Amino acid sequence: MRFGFAKIDITPPVGLPMSGYAARSGVARGAADRLFCRVSVFGGKSGKACLCALDLLCVSREWTAPLRRAIGEALSCPAEAVLLAATHTHAGPAVFVPGRPEVLRRYEEDLAARVVEAAREAASRTVPVELFFGEEEVEGVATNRRSPHGFVDRTVRVLVARAANRTAGVLAQFSCHPTVLGPDNLRYSRDFFGAATDLAESALGSPVVLFNGAAGDASTRFARTDRSEREVLRLGEKLAEGIRAAAHRAHRVGGETLEAVAERVPLELSPRLSGGETGAGAGPEDAELARTLLATLGGPESLLGPPPWEAEILCLRLGGIDLLALGGEPLSELARRLRERRPRPWMLLGYANDYLGYFVPSELARPDAYETLVALADPSSVDRVFSRLAELGKKAS
Repeated sequence: MRFGFAKIDITPPVGLPMSGYAARSGVARGAADRLFCRVSVFGGKSGKACLCALDLLCVSREWTAPLRRAIGEALSCPAEAVLLAATHTHAGPAVFVPGRPEVLRRYEEDLAARVVEAAREAASRTVPVELFFGEEEVEGVATNRRSPHGFVDRTVRVLVARAANRTAGVLAQFSCHPTVLGPDNLRYSRDFFGAATDLAESALGSPVVLFNGAAGDASTRFARTDRSEREVLRLGEKLAEGIRAAAHRAHRVGGETLEAVAERVPLELSPRLSGGETGAGAGPEDAELARTLLATLGGPESLLGPPPWEAEILCLRLGGIDLLALGGEPLSELARRLRERRPRPWMLLGYANDYLGYFVPSELARPDAYETLVALADPSSVDRVFSRLAELGKKAS
């Protein structure tokens, strides 16, 4: 197996609208820290794969589909082996939303061209590596945002690429909304994901590419003490220590197999969006947030396009580890199911290649919960997505 890495600064100019909070007013006045796209390229006897983590709230299929094809052509690999995932920072530019200004559309176009070049650069820098996988529980960062006692996946998972006597790079995955900084913040930031990445890179002496996971109901709500940049650093230090510990304890999962297995699962709209339910019973705060968000997004077809609707699920098999991807915000329940049903080491990458909103399974579809109120997909569709993702790629060679 071979591994290469590249990084580009994607911080937009000031004065642009920001994304992440319906309650935010005003445009970006500066940058608390820089936004990046981190690109990792893997190569084996059976092909190549490219994984990119972008410090944005989300990506759209309209943007990623041609970009995946372009990267695939540049690297001589199938588009299915290219993954573009957002870290889900709530302090980035308001990209991929209806009615965005032309300056943001130009930013998106320029970003796509630059990502292709970064992928070429990463591919030109590959070195022979062995792959290692590690896990570590991280306390005091991610909490269930409905209840401090609710379930969340607090595990940070890492894929370590080691070349000779050094670490060439680390892919890490942690499930949590990076929302220490609130709607009053008007400066671009990666939030605590950025602090964790920088600190982990310093500790490990290698690039770190940090992805989000099953973060739909996971946030810092009950872990943070305030919404300051100081708190960003404090929580970032906790996650960075988890990444470092997981990397140091990682075990070899070698092999040269590299395979992409993709599947499209049909989606049905939430009954509430198609007129069947009204969201009765929701608290006034959640109901108002849901109304504001859906109005901002412009309705389901603005995100999903015309029917029929579907979700792409993806399994990238790198040696002895499976990287699973889904384009939206699955609840923590998905991580629990994967843990029960997939014996091979795995990492779940959310917000990947598309944005289809919250994925709320039937057993957690509460009519009074914000996640259910704004979900685009019917819970029965989500059940099928979760079931297929738990099995995807198991029989691949």
